[in-house]
Order: sequence, then structure tokens, then C-alpha cells
Amino acid sequence: MVQALLREARQPGTGKTQTRRILKPEPATSRPREGSTLIHEGVDGSDFHRKVVAHFRPRFAVGDRLWVRETWQTGSGGLGPQIAYRATGDCHDIEAWDGEDEGAGPSFNYERCPGAKWHTWLPDLLSGAEGIWRPSLFMPRWASRLTLLLSEVRVERLHDISEADAEAEGCEFELWDQTLAVRDYSKPDGWFQAWSEDAGGTYVEADRIWRASFRSLWESINGPESWQANPWVVVVGFSVHARNIDQLAPIAEAAE
Repeated sequence: MVQALLREARQPGTGKTQTRRILKPEPATSRPREGSTLIHEGVDGSDFHRKVVAHFRPRFAVGDRLWVRETWQTGSGGLGPQIAYRATGDCHDIEAWDGEDEGAGPSFNYERCPGAKWHTWLPDLLSGAEGIWRPSLFMPRWASRLTLLLSEVRVERLHDISEADAEAEGCEFELWDQTLAVRDYSKPDGWFQAWSEDAGGTYVEADRIWRASFRSLWESINGPESWQANPWVVVVGFSVHARNIDQLAPIAEAAE
């Protein structure tokens, strides 16, 4: 997910701008009660797909900002305290040089970096010589470098995903001789392609290639029967910004 978000931040239109999460709890009945609120019209236009129970409210709203956690580590990198990100395998300066002036200008303000540990020599960590990465679960807000600005929140069945929405989920892709190939996550080095049944990879129709890839990704995360279950999902659409969440507010306000 982080790689797809980074791709989108660098080159909009090439990465991830949607995500889906299973609705919990799911509606108690297979069909919503009379008078339920229209949230989204499904692909078959039926009442079953067009309504969810009136009392349901997604936890996210348009305009919300979400900061992205990823595998990380802090330490020294030759230029003082720095932070490293596993997804890109590089070090970045931490903008916290506003501490007490000890005679040579402002010092590094360690109090602005709660949760950081400084004993790791980051070049050794990045080379694999020694050191341990810290899980994304423990990344604090100040250390995040990616922020999502929500532009859409809706509810639908998993199978309602369109080809365009499946592409927006950010599945990995390549160009093979100028022809699109999209990852098949059910295999270690699997790919879907749409130009020949005799070519490498798994052949699918061109208008289904992104949906096929997303299905394989969904099942690799949620289990082999998870796609067939066709659960209700919350669909969140967003733009990706390569900056900390506390630096994004001026951008969001300017866009309104």
C-alpha cells in the first residue's frame, strides 16, 4: 500500500487513490429496512444494492485528513538525528532544529520527537548490516510523511467495484512491450495480461484486467473465500500528499 501511495504522490494518476474496508458491523439483514437511506447505486440497480440501513454512518467524512503509518526507524545518519523509511530505503532530516541555542545556533529539539530512539546507526540499518526496523503500528504522528485528504466516502457491495475504481486501488503494473500487465497477487510472480492467451502471465479480457488484479489482492489479504462473500464495504477516495498531516491544513483550506 505504501509503495502505491508513494507512486501516486510522485506522479498523480499512477498510484492508489481509493481503499475499501469491510463494513463492521455489517447490516443485520440481507435487505435494508423500509425507509433506509440511499447511499450508492450498485451495478445491477436493485434495491438490495442501492440501500443500507438508515442508522449507518461511516467513520470517515469528506474533508478528513488521515496520516499514513509505515515501517520506520530513527537514529543517526552522519548529519545528526534522522529518520529512515523502509519502503524507500533512505534517510531524511528531521525538521526539529529549534531547540536551545548552545552557542552555535539552535540545537536539535528532541522533545518534538516523542517515541523516537536514537541509538541506531542508520547507514548500517539500510545496508542490512545491523539494526531493527520499527513496525508501522508504532509510528507516531510527527514521523509520518504521507497524508490522505478524503474526497469521497460511500458504501457498496464489494462486487460493485468498477474497472476504473479497481485501477484506483493502486495494484502494481508494468508495461510489457508497451502493453499493460497488472499483478496477480495469487502467485509469487503472477501477472495478468490482455493481449494473447499464448503470452506469459494469465490472460483476461482487457476490460476486466484491473478488477481481476484487485480481486487477487483482496483474497491475498482477506482469504480465498473473501471475494465470494461479497461483503458490504466502505469505499474511501482520497488525494495523496507527500507531507506531514500537520503541514497539510493550508493546502486543504486553499482548495476549498
